[in-house]
Amino acid sequence: MLTSILSLYFRKFVNSDAAVGFIFLVGYISAFLSNFYASRIVEHFQKRKTLLIALIIFTAIFAGFAVAQHSTVVLLLFAFYQFTLALFVLDVGLYIKHYSNLQVLAENSGKLGSSNSVGWIIGPLFGSLMASTFGFESVFLFSSATALAALMVFFFVRIEENSVHFHHTCSFFGNAKRFFKDSNLRKTYINNAGLGFIFSIWDFLPLMMLGIGATIPIIGMTKTLMGVTQSIFEYPIGMLADKQTGERKIFIVGYILAAIFTGMLGFVYDLHYFITFFFIAATGTAFLEMTRDSYFFRQMKESDIELISVYRTSDTLPYLVGQGLAILTLSFLPLRMWFILGGAIGLLFAVNAYFLKDLKDVTTKSTS
Repeated sequence: MLTSILSLYFRKFVNSDAAVGFIFLVGYISAFLSNFYASRIVEHFQKRKTLLIALIIFTAIFAGFAVAQHSTVVLLLFAFYQFTLALFVLDVGLYIKHYSNLQVLAENSGKLGSSNSVGWIIGPLFGSLMASTFGFESVFLFSSATALAALMVFFFVRIEENSVHFHHTCSFFGNAKRFFKDSNLRKTYINNAGLGFIFSIWDFLPLMMLGIGATIPIIGMTKTLMGVTQSIFEYPIGMLADKQTGERKIFIVGYILAAIFTGMLGFVYDLHYFITFFFIAATGTAFLEMTRDSYFFRQMKESDIELISVYRTSDTLPYLVGQGLAILTLSFLPLRMWFILGGAIGLLFAVNAYFLKDLKDVTTKSTS
């Protein structure tokens, strides 16, 4: 629901697109810092309690957005939201790994992605319609109520889980050194970061569309295309990766589509072409969304949570870097130039994917 309005909501509190980028940047710095502590938080509270705590925080933060009156409050709320979201992503990833074996890991990730797509199809359109009719505050209040409902469900429905206990023999930086000593893990890290970088460009999509004449409902409808492509492609792509091609070839195609057509958004002024190009770019990201994690987890055990926590920084670091580059670009150039520049940078991730190892026949591996 929030993805179609967040940058527009931030723009109410600041006087430039670069300042919107600064709010995103602070939030993504918070998410990046979350990764330094995420493994210890999950170990302390275990997966179920961590999930419940995250939902409590989401409920409070969304309500806070609804009543915020100052840019500083908005910035702090977004920082807390991103910190919690990074923890939530790690927790959910551990659940997927726990319930999957390596032969169907990408397929199961694809099933989750296809289920999430229902929210992506309904949420942005519903959120934009609600915002245009009742205001931004109504969207945040509804999001808060949704998080509260999820909290109630998971509080009363117990999910079977194994305990997460680890000896923290190294600091985060010690684990990072272990992680990056492996050449393919370095490339895997960059591969995962690429999708976040593309999404960091899309943070400005509502502002871009507003500039070429789109209404808020049209913006919401366009953002739902992400859910459409995910629902169509993520499950079959996961099956394809498990049974035939492996993830590597899928990464290459996905990044080429996402990068080229994200860049093309900077050249078009016609709304119909813009929406068409975004649909193709979103198709590319659907190829990447779930297969990138399945590729990584083929190289890991669930007990390698300290290394998993290092990997999870690749979810947040590209947003941080992307917003830093966006602020720099938007300080001197118009918004559409950021899409063109970002798309060109995105092609480098296709090159990185080309040099990844093909792991489709790997059944187990542990980093020592």
